[in-house]
Amino acid sequence: MITSHTFDIPGLLAGFHDDYPAVEITLAEGNSDRLVEEVLGGRMDAAIIGIAGEPPAGLGVHVLVDQAIVAAVNQRDPLARRTKISVETLRDRALICLPQGTGVRTSLETACAKAGFKPHVAFEAGTPQMLAELAERGL
Repeated sequence: MITSHTFDIPGLLAGFHDDYPAVEITLAEGNSDRLVEEVLGGRMDAAIIGIAGEPPAGLGVHVLVDQAIVAAVNQRDPLARRTKISVETLRDRALICLPQGTGVRTSLETACAKAGFKPHVAFEAGTPQMLAELAERGL
């Protein structure tokens, strides 16, 4: 599973800084679960996170991007010719995904649970680019 950001975080921060130059901005990266904990604990004022389903309790949410999750496969994989697959198709496949605590991973696990199985995640990677490279090599 891979995801791509269709919004420009540096541009978003630069625009905010241009509009509010007196506000100090600090950027920290982490998985969605950790960032939610930071906001709820008062250590951060805001976070850009991935969520699946309902927003975390206690947080106000502004949706920046709402997009489907896609499966990426090697060009020789039989699924490469399809434009759509069901979650059920993933049942017996080794998968590559972002780590637990990320919105994409939570989405995958939730969808698979609804279909009656637990996904077999063989490889975890921290970036969508690495996920795509692993898939391209048939992993």
